[in-house]
Amino acid sequence: MKRKIENKIFTILVLLLLLVSITSNTFVKAENESTIIFWGDNCPHCATLIDNVKQKNLDVKLHIDYKEIYLDGDNAELFEAIIKKCGISPYNAGVPLLYINSQCWVGGNEALWALERAAESVEDVFIENVSYPDNNENITINEPNDRSDIHLLTNVNNIVVLGAITLGIISAGLIIQEFLLNKSNK
Repeated sequence: MKRKIENKIFTILVLLLLLVSITSNTFVKAENESTIIFWGDNCPHCATLIDNVKQKNLDVKLHIDYKEIYLDGDNAELFEAIIKKCGISPYNAGVPLLYINSQCWVGGNEALWALERAAESVEDVFIENVSYPDNNENITINEPNDRSDIHLLTNVNNIVVLGAITLGIISAGLIIQEFLLNKSNK
């Protein structure tokens, strides 16, 4: 009986260690996740999207990686992995394609809309160093140029993993409690 409980405790501890390592990798991926515009050489819709992004200064407000997929094999492989992650069939995928906040937006208008919403939320939350002159005529807002440290940890995967860890900790506590109760009854 004692050996059986010790095996349960060992198994739970190994599972908790595994979950913690998975969680740390998940958070690193979420924090390093980029906003990517996939585009193709000589694609007119791609050129229009990129022009609009630059005209509206969205690339200043958001850190955007531009990945050309027709001529760059590594970018094409990344594109395939991203559309698979988003559940898009290769037959329905095309450029321009925006990948932001773990979502794919196919087409220039859709991508531009998503980028504008993301830029608005960044402006609302991260405006820093507002200074008001004495005469209130020229109000300046100094925003940080590097937005790479902005992480929205709303990723469902992180929530699921944290839930699994919580359940694992509760289970380990119950097993330890059972072990201690059995030990005290002897």
